[in-house]
Amino acid sequence: MATLYVDPDGSDTSPYETVAKAATSLHTAINACSTGDTIILTNRTDHTNTGSATSPATCTIQNEDGDGDYRKVAFATWTANTGIKCDQDVTIQARGITFNGASFTGAPNGVFYTDVSKTGSRLVLDSCRITGVDHSGSSTKGGVFRLVGTDNTNSLELRDCVIDDNLGMTTVGGCLARTQAWNVDISGLTWSNNGDASTNKSGHFLIEANIDNVTVDIARSSFVGNTAGGTTLNDGGALYLFSNGNQLDITLTECLFQDCDAKKGGGVWIGRDVEALVRDCQFIDCEATTYGGGGIGKGAPGVPTFDTKLDLVNCLFLRCTQTGVDATAGGGAIRVDNGRYARIFNCTFIDCTAAGGEGGDSIYVQDHNASGTASKTILRNSVFVGTGAATHIVGGGNDGFDAITEIMTPNGASDISDTGATTANNLTGDPGVIGPEYQTHYASEAFGQGRIVTGIHNVYAPAGGAWALPTPSIGIDDGGLSLQQRRRRLIRKRRAA
Repeated sequence: MATLYVDPDGSDTSPYETVAKAATSLHTAINACSTGDTIILTNRTDHTNTGSATSPATCTIQNEDGDGDYRKVAFATWTANTGIKCDQDVTIQARGITFNGASFTGAPNGVFYTDVSKTGSRLVLDSCRITGVDHSGSSTKGGVFRLVGTDNTNSLELRDCVIDDNLGMTTVGGCLARTQAWNVDISGLTWSNNGDASTNKSGHFLIEANIDNVTVDIARSSFVGNTAGGTTLNDGGALYLFSNGNQLDITLTECLFQDCDAKKGGGVWIGRDVEALVRDCQFIDCEATTYGGGGIGKGAPGVPTFDTKLDLVNCLFLRCTQTGVDATAGGGAIRVDNGRYARIFNCTFIDCTAAGGEGGDSIYVQDHNASGTASKTILRNSVFVGTGAATHIVGGGNDGFDAITEIMTPNGASDISDTGATTANNLTGDPGVIGPEYQTHYASEAFGQGRIVTGIHNVYAPAGGAWALPTPSIGIDDGGLSLQQRRRRLIRKRRAA
């Protein structure tokens, strides 16, 4: 295991073992490394990358101090159409580096990429930044990442990274980053100001599965100011999660989606064959410019191979909107399409609006019987704020929901348009949300009859208060791991074995 140096003033003398003999371009050192080597970039912001690199072996890339301060290292020159290839059975780890200034009009189509489908590849970025990437001139999905695999042994891991001010494709179906058949594990990510709606440049992350047992866990991350690329292009302003005939399992926990927009799914759009748990997340000022689901939406044409499921638990939707006036548009905060399965529990909706003909200022659920399936969408233990004349909750064709129970709306029954749903124990009034985090006061009328338990993470109680909330009972294991997380743990154990 050797140490290789990169410095713009080095002599470019192999094996690059000192700063004086350092490689002058990052790609040179990567191409020369062996298993277990460490590549050190000197603490300068005028580094260069003048060619594409393929690491022949597992390696670590870091700044001089080996810490997580990505401000110490950046690039003055990144030659167009060059990137770092994640090869077969190789792990690339990077810490405390800013990767900036890349542009793509053709291959390799990503700062980090695979040229063909791989197995056993692993990319780990810790406290890194990727910024200033322009992928708008390319017709191939990618930009920041273009990672494609053939089995579930590949993984992308991001820890406390910043990915900001990048521009993705301008074509329909385009994206800024793409993984396919890669497990994704993210925490502490800041994904911000990516894409440009005025020039139809995308800024979202497309996560796909074309094999079974692919898992995606995203926690404690923020997605702010991103666009899928204008009113006529793409879905999912920050995230587009999709599979086609293979099951993809997603968990989003304690994430913020703010000021994001897309044709549908202003924050997140979930396609077919995806099972998703979205928990303790906030959707603020997100917009669906055409179809619906200003905060989050799910559905796709055709009959899913697997039950496409969405569990929304303890989430806040604040000022989410659907702005297109098309007759078949609706759902200011949430839209559920084509007989898909959703459970919405303990959520708070504040001042959400829909301009489309289908309505549903807060939620629109399409007629399930239209796709030949029984209704499986349940809304429970949630509150709605906003006194507009429009209806908060709409089930298309009067058969979108299976049950709407224990909720509180400003106008009571007139806020619900779904005659086929079971309704029970619903209240009319103002739930009394307070404070900058829109917490529900422990003395709210919503709790007065002991029936509604809304926003467990958003309940306000005075210091020393003894207010206790019952455990949710919708099939989520609230005392520990969810069923999805248990399955993922089992899968990881099997891989480790």
